[in-house]
Amino acid sequence: MSKQMKFDSEDEEFFGSVGSFGVPKFDNAMHGGVPRGFLVVGFTEVGSGCELFAKQFTSPAEEPDNTILISTNESQLEIARVFKKYNWPTDIAVRTLGEEYNARVLEKELLASRYRLEGFKLPDIQRLAQTRFVDDDTQDFLTEMTNEVMAMGPYFRAVI
Repeated sequence: MSKQMKFDSEDEEFFGSVGSFGVPKFDNAMHGGVPRGFLVVGFTEVGSGCELFAKQFTSPAEEPDNTILISTNESQLEIARVFKKYNWPTDIAVRTLGEEYNARVLEKELLASRYRLEGFKLPDIQRLAQTRFVDDDTQDFLTEMTNEVMAMGPYFRAVI
């Protein structure tokens, strides 16, 4: 069942009927940009410049509070460096799933590896885990990301 989205007439007047891709020549080729309310999906090959295009697509940031860049492989520092290099606005939301995965999941595995290197055997590690608070939180990055994007208001710009 499709949901009809009604945009505020003041917003339509302020923002216009299309949004910029952030690349003037591409905007011209696409008759001004992306029509409001449309979804753009792009599939690219690795090394084709898709990361730079994704950042450039977020750069118009008409409403920084409604703009998010979600990266799976770049760090916050790498992304900020590119935005500063091209003088793009840096007040948009940026989420780096690779860094989050490293912090939340890989750190636990690294700790277990350290215990093994120090001579602990698996039964010792399991016994140690039973005597401490065990975090049994399952990480679902895809659901978190989807919820974050779906919570944004009309005229949002999200790039993954």
